[in-house]
Amino acid sequence: MLPVRMVPIIQSGRPVKQRSRTPSLLPVAGAGSGHRRPRAALALFTVGTLAAGCHSAQAKRPYALVPVQRRNIVVTALASGVVQPDTLVEIKSKASGEIIRMMVDAGQQVDRGSLLVEIDPRTPRNTLKQAQADLDVARARQATIEAEERRARQLLQSQGMSRQEYDSVALALANAKDATITAELSFDNATIGLDNTKVRAPMSGTIVLKGAERGQVIASPTEGVGGGTLLLTMADLTLVEVRVKVDETDLRQIHPGLAATVVVAAYPNRPFQGSVLKVEPQADTAGTVTAFPVLVRVANPANLLKPGMSADVEFHIARQDSVWAIPSAAFQAALTVEPPRAGEAVTTTGVVFVKGTDGPTPVRVRTGVTDLDYTEITGGLSGGDSVVVLPAQIDDRLRRQLRARLDRLTEVPRSPALPGAPSVHGAKDLPPNLREGEKS
Repeated sequence: MLPVRMVPIIQSGRPVKQRSRTPSLLPVAGAGSGHRRPRAALALFTVGTLAAGCHSAQAKRPYALVPVQRRNIVVTALASGVVQPDTLVEIKSKASGEIIRMMVDAGQQVDRGSLLVEIDPRTPRNTLKQAQADLDVARARQATIEAEERRARQLLQSQGMSRQEYDSVALALANAKDATITAELSFDNATIGLDNTKVRAPMSGTIVLKGAERGQVIASPTEGVGGGTLLLTMADLTLVEVRVKVDETDLRQIHPGLAATVVVAAYPNRPFQGSVLKVEPQADTAGTVTAFPVLVRVANPANLLKPGMSADVEFHIARQDSVWAIPSAAFQAALTVEPPRAGEAVTTTGVVFVKGTDGPTPVRVRTGVTDLDYTEITGGLSGGDSVVVLPAQIDDRLRRQLRARLDRLTEVPRSPALPGAPSVHGAKDLPPNLREGEKS
């Protein structure tokens, strides 16, 4: 038996003395076959062999097994839009003339009835004086003719005046009353015209736009055809709306009163709670995309949300807490809607492959809500089951075999455990790749 020669370790060009008495793991060529391998080498060889075996077993299984677990599933729909005031009012003056006082500025909050703008009152005041004088004359003329009518009536009764003369006096009295009424109306209109020179806030809110300045001559919308001069725009920002466009595929789940969360870029960590106000009936079509405008009303007591802000809206369509769920990728075919039975709601079913003693077996399950990543299972599976999830890319031949297997499920008899579920089959009905993977 030839001795094992120690191989020196070279560091920095000088041989280093071996401190360990353990021989090298690699004996030199020519060493006798009677030498046994050290235990460290045997351990490394065993671990490598087991790792290679596990890798080989995993390579044979073209799918993953995912257990059925309890999860919280929240179904939401997302949309983006713009914040706009709930109530927006354009303020114009009924009186025309020069602005002599501008009492507010953009961003200022005002109360209902507060003075905003004052127009030059000289012309309306002169008109009011003239109307007052005309009214006084009309009332005096009416009083005079009323006295004449009383004397004419007495003369008519004593036959001191003919009927024709009396009728003339009575007609003059009627004309005098008409003139008085006309003068009163002119006086009232002149009073209103003078009051219109002071523009007051029609509601409590915030001035969001200032359209005129002091010294500018404005036109009245009631006197011209141009619509008048815009003085101010104010809005009630304690309530705002977010106008979003919802795709027609999600529209059936959106209805007035549905809760929604609004997030703006200015306050990313402060969501605002609101609800759907209305769904407009007219669709907006852009190319091949059809969407419907939806208004979401949001309370804004601190006036943090400003008109024109971009907002992301999350509609809270459904929520299920601690329910049995599986990955949506486990369904090997599209979900189908089962016809409702008497007194029962419409149910949705799908087909999944479940781990069995003889390999994966197809089972039809009832489903509930889904957030696209996970789907609620309302029947057909229990907590101890595991479902097959295929990777995104699998062999085309295996995919065709799975499709052919699923097409034959309609001929499978129903399982008594779940109405609408196929009975359990063995691995002999599955593609060879699935049978080999399960056995390994």
